[in-house]
Amino acid sequence: MLVDNFIDERVFTLLAERKDGVACTIYSRGANKREVQLAASRYAEQYSAKPITLIHTAKSHDRFLIVDNTTWQLGASPKDAGARIFALMKMALDPAVILGLLP
Repeated sequence: MLVDNFIDERVFTLLAERKDGVACTIYSRGANKREVQLAASRYAEQYSAKPITLIHTAKSHDRFLIVDNTTWQLGASPKDAGARIFALMKMALDPAVILGLLP
């Protein structure tokens, strides 16, 4: 699961690298934007074995990545990965806490 208000097509490209059948949900205030919906549609056509669910939310300022029941706080959006230095911090926080605050 990814919580990030600033997603674009680059996020979908990164998430295409995961194994087939691995579920992915993105929570973002950008989930309803036309360009994000278009990127999601293109992604779905190309990677049907790697579905992504988009959920609109504006309840988070920070960015979080939840993988295998581990919560990570991201200092920048994954769409900017490799462009500049940013922090990735493993949190001692149950993912249910974050997910319980989202819609």
